Amino acid sequence: MKAPNKRLEELRTKAGLSQQQLAEQIGISQSMIARIEAGERDPSTDIKIKLAIYFSVSVEWLFYELLYDQRTSTGTEGN
Repeated sequence: MKAPNKRLEELRTKAGLSQQQLAEQIGISQSMIARIEAGERDPSTDIKIKLAIYFSVSVEWLFYELLYDQRTSTGTEGN
């Protein structure tokens, strides 16, 4: 089982959206959102892209643990 996706949950709640509302916005089921947030499901690349676009963040920041800030184009490695 993957770690829970806290970034997705935080973005969704900050936007004032329920799981159902977010699911409707991007065209998937509420149960899929719940399973992604709980770490029970690794979404397809298509769903990852839809969520990243919806929240205006990178797929890497939303779904992968990286050492760089999403607002910059350079990483912290090598600094």
